Amino acid sequence: MNILNRPFGCEIEISTDFEDVSPILKNAIKEVYQKPLLYAKNASFDSCIKTNKWHLKDDVTTMSEICTPISTFKDMKNICKVAKALVQKDVKITNSDSFHVHVSASDVDPKNILACWLQYESVIKSCFPKRRRKGEYCTELINYRGKSKKNIAQFLIQAIDDSECHFSIMSFAHYSKRKTVEFRVSEGTLDPDHIRNWVKFCLYFVNYSKRVDPLMLVCDSVNNKTLSEMILEIGIKDQELIQWLRIREN
Repeated sequence: MNILNRPFGCEIEISTDFEDVSPILKNAIKEVYQKPLLYAKNASFDSCIKTNKWHLKDDVTTMSEICTPISTFKDMKNICKVAKALVQKDVKITNSDSFHVHVSASDVDPKNILACWLQYESVIKSCFPKRRRKGEYCTELINYRGKSKKNIAQFLIQAIDDSECHFSIMSFAHYSKRKTVEFRVSEGTLDPDHIRNWVKFCLYFVNYSKRVDPLMLVCDSVNNKTLSEMILEIGIKDQELIQWLRIREN
């Protein structure tokens, strides 16, 4: 599946109260799409309902959560326009907030994705703030700080169990129901460049996972990849994304 056609959805946590952000988001969506496409409810609920609409709801870790419709990359321009409109209205993002990307992976074996994640977890984390690299709501799948002494196979069985947790840094908690993988490492953001590039990376990553032989990967050492090696191996040729990743790591 081409990355431009692979479905995804985003969850944007914000530190603005539901009642304050609701009219702002409603107006932004109507201006961008020329029709009302918001389902807002001052409660927590499952975002797999009404998937053709934006959702606004409560969130247990911050004040509110905004969820995009199920989208493909052709929809990114409108998603970024809505995000920019929220920034202009001073919708707040704080250190309590995160940005999650759910990617359709119905055509990919979860073990492939997991083996790839274990191969690159340390270098991916290096592109995000320390507060997002591990914690109660973003638990890492490799808790090992050594270099080139252990291979992926030594972590795989435990990681299979850990990745079923909703709060793992990369989660398969919704895979059995929705056939999606969730990437939870990003800090909260309404920056269109961040949204566009991180979603693009997640799509590249899932496509790469479909191509690999996991039996070859499990023999690889953990924590021994550089950002340049990851970019080359995943096959990222998009110069905007490459520059964004390098700036983030620095």
